[in-house]
Amino acid sequence: MPAGTNGILVGKILLLTNAHIVTQELLAICRLPVTDRDKPAPDHVLLADNPAGIPNSILQSRSFINRMVCSYDGDRRLTSSTAWSGTVKTIRTEILDIAYEEGGPQTGSLVLLLHGWPDAPCGWGAVAQQLHAKGWRTIAPYLRGTGPTSFLGNETPRVGAGVALAQDAIDLVDSLGIDRFAVVGHDWGARAAYTLAVLFPERITTVSALALAYQPQGLFKIPSFDQARRFWYQWFLCVEGGMGKFHDDRVGFARIQWETWSPTGWLDETEFRKTAESFSNPDWVSITANAYRSRWLKGEAWDSRYDALQRKLEEVRALSTPTLMIQGAADLCDAPSESEGLEAYFTGRYQRVLLDGIGHFPHREAPDAVATAIHRHLATR
Repeated sequence: MPAGTNGILVGKILLLTNAHIVTQELLAICRLPVTDRDKPAPDHVLLADNPAGIPNSILQSRSFINRMVCSYDGDRRLTSSTAWSGTVKTIRTEILDIAYEEGGPQTGSLVLLLHGWPDAPCGWGAVAQQLHAKGWRTIAPYLRGTGPTSFLGNETPRVGAGVALAQDAIDLVDSLGIDRFAVVGHDWGARAAYTLAVLFPERITTVSALALAYQPQGLFKIPSFDQARRFWYQWFLCVEGGMGKFHDDRVGFARIQWETWSPTGWLDETEFRKTAESFSNPDWVSITANAYRSRWLKGEAWDSRYDALQRKLEEVRALSTPTLMIQGAADLCDAPSESEGLEAYFTGRYQRVLLDGIGHFPHREAPDAVATAIHRHLATR
């Protein structure tokens, strides 16, 4: 500790925001007891100048402050702490302020990393670093309802459908001036990746999907008894009492999935706490509920701006985009059998990789194997 701080770490946090492609510097002062750096951000965190005009509701959120909590090194330098890239940016689209983490060489070809549920961009850390070393540039957005990403208007329906996630991704890369890109997705992100390949095939160079099989025409069919048992959390959210419990303890609900979707021994408490910060977004519960309830119940919220995309999705059965599917052989959420025998739905190159002993979070449980498979897929022409 530097002398005179009396146990309080004081530093400048630098956040580069990219609203409307205008990069501005946000200066904030963070006063946080060193012993509390891994705990939820206290109420006495102070924020100073905000020339970027980021809404106070985001700046003062505990998850945002936690993500930017000061860290002190032996050379008395103060640096912002982020998951893997060192840079968190925000860009405005038609309906969202999308926060994203960026890393790798700016001249590298883009790989869009889409996280799943319940997860956040930090889950891509180890995989992203290996892709950076191979020359790939990565962008990992916080999906709608997650972390600092926020809706611009209260009137916008909180829809969690795959077509909405796919359009968000297109809006992001359009705002960044990017035409073609590869997409890697896990869970919800995998659904969005497949959907991107269906709706915007001219934009997508390759798809890498983790832990979720392709669903032709985007159809949700009543599952087998075994898969229905694994989907208990979806049925739970379809009853009002279950929704009430979810509202009361969103983090506890997410934790159960982490504890039961993969073999025991993989869960890292620090990683879970860091990830769970993103679940404090005020729309996380609504987006989650809509994504699952709308699969099985009528009358859930919908946004008509996605009508045409949904119609197109329901017309397409086969993908032409080169696709890699990575399946954990011990996935206790989506049974490995769900991703078997789908070769006929791919007119382009398709490969399914089965990872022994790995559950529903391959990128976290086996990052080396996942990064190797993804890089090989990206590099194959």
